[in-house]
Amino acid sequence: MTAGRPRKPIELITGHLSKEDLKNRTQAESEYTEVSRMRLVPPDELTDRAKEMFNQIVSDAFWLDELSVHLLTAYCVCADRMLTCTADLQNEPDVLVTETGFIKNPKTRLLIDYGNTLAVLSAKLGLGNIDRLKIAKPKQKKAENRFEKFLGVV
Repeated sequence: MTAGRPRKPIELITGHLSKEDLKNRTQAESEYTEVSRMRLVPPDELTDRAKEMFNQIVSDAFWLDELSVHLLTAYCVCADRMLTCTADLQNEPDVLVTETGFIKNPKTRLLIDYGNTLAVLSAKLGLGNIDRLKIAKPKQKKAENRFEKFLGVV
């Protein structure tokens, strides 16, 4: 087992790579991503709405691989249950009258718990705003053309 930092993707490397190193790393990364992305299939136990969420996230989040399937499944189940709970709460009062008095609807606590779970899972999957910024690819710098600068085209 090797120790140290994990390898950076080619898009994030700012140093010089030889043509041979670049070719080898590009080939290795493409083989890894092709193999790992093919295995991202929603599990059968998900509902139809959760399967749609799963497929949508997989198509948008290019950094997910087969190691993320369990977390993504938990995320989709939690989001589906949260949507169901929200729909149920729209038809029910926030405060229930019982024989002993008034109590808060227990589904509001479920909704809060689902929201907290979604926040934790989205951070682990890299679906949050800050997490996506860390993964974002840097923009390519345009090479300075001194001739255009001299002519005043820039």
